[in-house]
Amino acid sequence: MLLTYLALACQVSLRTDFTIGSTAPDFLWLVPVAVVLTIDGWPVIFWAALVGLLSDGIAGDRLGVGMLSVSIVALIAQTFRQSRSRQSAIAISCWVCFIVFAASLLTFSSRIVMADYHVSDFGSVLQVVLDAAYTSLLGLATILCFWIVKRLLRQPRSLRTQSAMRVLSMVTALLVVGFPGC
Repeated sequence: MLLTYLALACQVSLRTDFTIGSTAPDFLWLVPVAVVLTIDGWPVIFWAALVGLLSDGIAGDRLGVGMLSVSIVALIAQTFRQSRSRQSAIAISCWVCFIVFAASLLTFSSRIVMADYHVSDFGSVLQVVLDAAYTSLLGLATILCFWIVKRLLRQPRSLRTQSAMRVLSMVTALLVVGFPGC
């Protein structure tokens, strides 16, 4: 529930700040990714439907289009995904990309069929693909951050402090180099 709220807050308030050119991430699509990768059973479909409904509401589109699309993607992913304990980093990366791309493209296609959108050129389809790629990269970066934190927490206390200081110094260096205006 907290993740859904956080994604909704980021979608509403930070999407324009994360825009690169005309490409913007869809933070809400990261919730079904997290749910599919961490939960089994019917709650996955519930959370996916909730996220789709929120996405429809934010976009101002016909309610239910995104809800149905994301629910279908979550059902497919839940059906074919291996157990969590046997997933490799490559498999998780593939699932992140599949869920985000499938949800984005299926929602976009459904809206075209429902006549909410009109595709005048290839640019609008390309924009959906670029937005999905950006969202996938953010999802993978988030998973990497959680993996680092989880790994740090498994270490003995003395090593944990040293490792945390090294990671903190690397992140600070990246922020300073990546954002020279800071």
